[in-house]
Amino acid sequence: RSLDVIRTLSGSEVVRDLDALAERDRRLKAAVVAHLVVIKERSIHLDLGHSSLVDYCVDRLGCSKDTAYKRSAAVKVAAAHPEVIEWLASGEMTLSGLIPLAPHAGDGSLVAEARGKSKRQFQQLVATTSGAVGGSAPEWYRFQQRVRPDAARLSKLELTIPNELVALIDAALDIDSHIDPSRNTAELLSRALAVYVAKRKRERFAV
Repeated sequence: RSLDVIRTLSGSEVVRDLDALAERDRRLKAAVVAHLVVIKERSIHLDLGHSSLVDYCVDRLGCSKDTAYKRSAAVKVAAAHPEVIEWLASGEMTLSGLIPLAPHAGDGSLVAEARGKSKRQFQQLVATTSGAVGGSAPEWYRFQQRVRPDAARLSKLELTIPNELVALIDAALDIDSHIDPSRNTAELLSRALAVYVAKRKRERFAV
């Protein structure tokens, strides 16, 4: 329907139509993911000259980079757990919610736990399961850190941080998902600190 026609509808008609459209949208997104699973399984995107599924979504389907990465993450999970397709269609799972689930696609019990949870709820579940800061923890934590050599040019850093900082890091990872779909926290901190150090040098030393 055109906007002019929609403006003639009653409030209840607008709500009814929008509910139906939202359900159709969920089912359409689920169907797209299902098709992309097959595209990837058969390497059809490679046959068509696309180096990755993300490139296929952007170049062939006209998706934004952000949407393409979300669909790529969904494909990874759905390929291992086809029931996720139905969860997408029913609204029990969203494309955004599948992003933090992708690294845990091999854990069937964790995938099942994610059903019906928001992205934040699932991340808190993972944090609690792994012994990190979770949803039941106090608002602020005493800052502790331990840095030890792990390999050449690498060190292992362990931190206990407030929930607010966890949320801030998560938001930054979402914003930069088009740059780093793997959501690598170390890479994010490297980029952020490089910007911060350069800014502070200019402010303090006029360089």
